[in-house]
Amino acid sequence: MGEMGGGMGGFGWGPLLWSLLLLSVVFIVGYGVYTRGRAPAPEQSQTDTALSTLRSRYARGELSEEEFEERRRRLEE
Repeated sequence: MGEMGGGMGGFGWGPLLWSLLLLSVVFIVGYGVYTRGRAPAPEQSQTDTALSTLRSRYARGELSEEEFEERRRRLEE
């Protein structure tokens, strides 16, 4: 008089739960790969900061136009 199949009309929940677990793992791994590929390169942000500082110094008159252009050219290489 025991039920076979674990209830709910004989439908086993095992395959459904394993499928959800597998889909969750695939989603998490895929999201991690996607966001890692979109992260900005650290070198680029350091160059942006250096250029910003260089522009500020030029605007305050601390650098001549020739000094500014030479340093900007070296940073952008």
